[in-house]
Amino acid sequence: MSKLVSAHLGDENTEFTDHKNPLRQPDNLPDPPEEASKKTHQPATLSLSMIVRDEEPVIGRLLKQVSPFVDEIIIVDTGSTDKTIEICESYGAKVFHFEWIDDFSAARNEALSHCTSDWIMWLDADDVLPLDSIHHLVGTKNTVLNDDLDVVYAPYHCQFDAVGNCTISVLRERLIRREANFRWNHPIHENIQIPDSAKRTQHPSLIIEHRKPDDLVERSQVRNNRILEKALEDKKSCHMLYHYAQGFFPREYQKAKTIFKECIEYIAYDEEMVEAGQIPQNKMFYDCAYYIMQCDMMDKNYDDVIQLGLEALGKECFRPQVYMVLGAAKYFQARFYDAVPFFQAALGCDVPVHIANTEQFQPWRAYDYLSLCYTGMGQQNKAIEMATKALENSPEDRNRIVHNIKLFVERLGKQDS
Repeated sequence: MSKLVSAHLGDENTEFTDHKNPLRQPDNLPDPPEEASKKTHQPATLSLSMIVRDEEPVIGRLLKQVSPFVDEIIIVDTGSTDKTIEICESYGAKVFHFEWIDDFSAARNEALSHCTSDWIMWLDADDVLPLDSIHHLVGTKNTVLNDDLDVVYAPYHCQFDAVGNCTISVLRERLIRREANFRWNHPIHENIQIPDSAKRTQHPSLIIEHRKPDDLVERSQVRNNRILEKALEDKKSCHMLYHYAQGFFPREYQKAKTIFKECIEYIAYDEEMVEAGQIPQNKMFYDCAYYIMQCDMMDKNYDDVIQLGLEALGKECFRPQVYMVLGAAKYFQARFYDAVPFFQAALGCDVPVHIANTEQFQPWRAYDYLSLCYTGMGQQNKAIEMATKALENSPEDRNRIVHNIKLFVERLGKQDS
């Protein structure tokens, strides 16, 4: 991971020498070491920017965490009927009202327009900052944010498994310099438009967790689909097609598959994708292909899975997800020798930092599949080894893996007898 960019403390090319009198001291002398050590970096000021509506169950939790460490709280309310505004004001927030027009970017840009600090951090009401992240936020505010930087990216953990491990993580533009005048884009599944010329860094330890209450997830999906359908009527884009398809997976996976295919076909015609360049285009193809492959796995179309997966690896080969599905397709075809290299490749992946959105890889699943492949190949010792590694890392299915190990040991005994 790249290191944090520190404040630029001076110009190394500064010329102090007077060519007419080389021994003359410069007009702007640097401080002596003992005086310089007394000076401290002036921390940047930081605004919290949020849009809210009926967030009474969660907003207090977040503001209690963050309010001591920001210089102002800007809240744009889009029509709350509960105690959201009252709770926000109790934490010293400046609350502004904005008529909801089915456009998250419009509301978020309204919030940005009211911020006055040097830097701006955006959060959602149902976000949570782990304790370590609060420490990292304070450190970033005090030592990293400066005029030689425009944006800080940080991980956004969006989904979690039954025991709390992150399963989906997104690298998001979390802190932006106000005078850079960045703006939000897209009516839903919005992001901040960051030009290539922007000076950026990332803070992998500044983790924000998105913890939406379960009873709100389905309601949000209905609203999201409505906005996405309206946006696609106005202007088709891969960004909107991709998120629209996600909303139907896996419940209506055939419909999702159709939309993901449409998204792939539209990549070459999408002005935003074309302008973004080859890397984002390849990533979009890979992400859509990954979902289509899962749909084909449900229909047991293993040859189609393999064909599309190999095409996806031609676009992008450093994430483990497609390797895993390819391995699974080979496994279910009982082609165990062919499956093993794909699971090994998944375990060997090192995801580059420019990949902003990825399903979190769970190595235990690869070890689990490898154990099944090796037992199918008659290599019970390797099967036991792989199953043991799966058991060491597995948050779930532990009883099944233990059962498999016992079965492998039994088979090994029969081979030796």
